[in-house]
Amino acid sequence: MASNTTGSGNSATGEQSLADNTTGGNNTAAGGGALFKNTTGSGNTALGYGAFENNTSGNSNVAIGINALYNSSGTSNQVAIGDSSLYHNNGGLAYNTAVGSKPYLPILSVMPIPLLVRTRLLPTQPAVQILRLEH
Repeated sequence: MASNTTGSGNSATGEQSLADNTTGGNNTAAGGGALFKNTTGSGNTALGYGAFENNTSGNSNVAIGINALYNSSGTSNQVAIGDSSLYHNNGGLAYNTAVGSKPYLPILSVMPIPLLVRTRLLPTQPAVQILRLEH
């Protein structure tokens, strides 16, 4: 938290976790590089090496596992559990939940996704959709 200016309520354990944080608050980062680039994002939890490493401004996210939510930078309300879960979700839809090892995004591609739960996609769609995509 070397760059921290006014961010409060943050907790960081691990080399360069929350290193770039300036004003983001109430973040928890455990693991080398967890929430490394976070500057203004708040209410995030990143557990694991490289978890949510490239986030800058996303809020209310949970990343558990090595490189979970790795490339996500400004998306909010994501839950990624597992090795590299939601790894490529950058600027994608909000309110995603992915569980499993390497469930990659973008969501609409045909890639191995063990389980993907999407919520609040569009006002005209159901509140929750559970998708199991076979490859």
